[in-house]
Amino acid sequence: LEKQIEDNPNHAFAWFNLAQLIRGKLLESPETSAPEIIKAAMRAVELTNPEDRGELAIHLMALDQLAWTHFYVENFELAEQYARRALELRHDYLDPLMLMGNIYSRTGEYDRALKAYQEYLDVQARFDEHRETQSLILYHSDSRATAYYGMAIICEITDEIERAKTYYRQVLVAT
Repeated sequence: LEKQIEDNPNHAFAWFNLAQLIRGKLLESPETSAPEIIKAAMRAVELTNPEDRGELAIHLMALDQLAWTHFYVENFELAEQYARRALELRHDYLDPLMLMGNIYSRTGEYDRALKAYQEYLDVQARFDEHRETQSLILYHSDSRATAYYGMAIICEITDEIERAKTYYRQVLVAT
């Protein structure tokens, strides 16, 4: 990928792939991986035109890479901005929908987190990979258990124990 980028520094797909490759190391070494992911994903975003159907998938996935990377380094404001940019282009994009719940949960905006997780669940229930027309790499195509678990934790924190139990049961059903 580095050679590909060296030969053609305007190759958006190579920049996206580089970010994707480094993303696999993000949790191991966020302090070194995050800046590299941000640089590569940002370059992919800059090089793609979301109005060009052939470039939209790369653009969306690079925005998602930026959003999740900022989330993992606890820059929640930028994480939300990039997730929103992706959702403005595709309102049913599952990965940033899940991320919105995670962001609001981490920032203590529990009502917003519950709504975001519920939106993820609603969209995911209608998701049919066989009808997809865009080739998006999805990490959360079926993360219903994760959404319910996030909702259960929030209800436990806010002392809504019966509601938390309901969501915990949903985790078991979704797994």
